[in-house]
Amino acid sequence: MPSNAAESYADRTFASMMHAKVVAAQLINFMGYDFLFQDLDVHWYRNPLQSLQQSSSKLYDFDILFQDDGQRSIRYSPYYANSGFYYVRYNDRTRFLFTSLLVQGDVILKTGSHQQLLASLLADHASWTGLKVKVLGFEGYPGGFSYHSRPGHIRKIISGEDARAEIFHMSWTENKADKLRYMKQMGMWHLKEECVSKKLEEINKSSNRTRTLQNASEETVFNLCCSVEPLITCHYRDTPSVIDCSSSPPINGENSASFWKKN
Repeated sequence: MPSNAAESYADRTFASMMHAKVVAAQLINFMGYDFLFQDLDVHWYRNPLQSLQQSSSKLYDFDILFQDDGQRSIRYSPYYANSGFYYVRYNDRTRFLFTSLLVQGDVILKTGSHQQLLASLLADHASWTGLKVKVLGFEGYPGGFSYHSRPGHIRKIISGEDARAEIFHMSWTENKADKLRYMKQMGMWHLKEECVSKKLEEINKSSNRTRTLQNASEETVFNLCCSVEPLITCHYRDTPSVIDCSSSPPINGENSASFWKKN
């Protein structure tokens, strides 16, 4: 497993992580469990399991449910599913799907994307085994596509005018550094700066603790590294933010307008 973040989308490190995501999901499915898979850059506005898991939900009859990626190229057709947030019900159909995905791991390493392979398998298995696939709407499950392409929708989420969003996925972002900055502007960051990108022994040393985090209680670890309230900081004026960041520099060129510019 890579120890460092990928430098860009679909590079070798990225591909290795995508393969690991497949292995993790397949193991849980093979054990007979329903499960929710999500990337680390997913923020919950409310618990999405209430609508995905309960038998009374209108979504209950589907085998597998995905966030809509927003991408509309033929590469990800026909479902355009985002593999960074999806819910799976265990049955023979999903067991066969994930086994098929696992044994084609060489394709992931070659293309740099497991989402491309998964897209093709979803279409095949929907026709072949009757796999019931559902892609969730942007209003309830927004992500990077909305962040970069639907500023009006993002403003309504921030203001509370549109309260339908269950989660937010900071996808469609070129690198880890910008992903963290975007999340900090959006009030989706709760990790204290002294714990960012640090190993346990580094955190222990910097805090002069006599007890190690491995032996500390969950409450102690939480208090040391986590904030109940979001840690909001401005970085770019021309990307969405929950506070006015109009005095920050732009990321999309000097002529880029502020997200908070008054019309």
